[in-house]
Amino acid sequence: MCVYCKNKEYQSSTRTHTVTINSNVIVVLNVPCMMCSCCGESFYTDEVAEKLDGIIQKAKEMLSSVNIIDYKNIA
Repeated sequence: MCVYCKNKEYQSSTRTHTVTINSNVIVVLNVPCMMCSCCGESFYTDEVAEKLDGIIQKAKEMLSSVNIIDYKNIA
């Protein structure tokens, strides 16, 4: 159930996930998610969230100001 609009219907989708750590920006494209069919609120499954955490940790090690990563190519 959607925490915002209480809708019970979700659909599979993808989204862009952006994180700012210190002054570095990490952009991960095409991240699989479940999206509310009513309001558009989205959430990640536990498996996707774990992979996303790993991707972000690797990007932090690259020491670049901006990292753009395609989830489909690395997960």
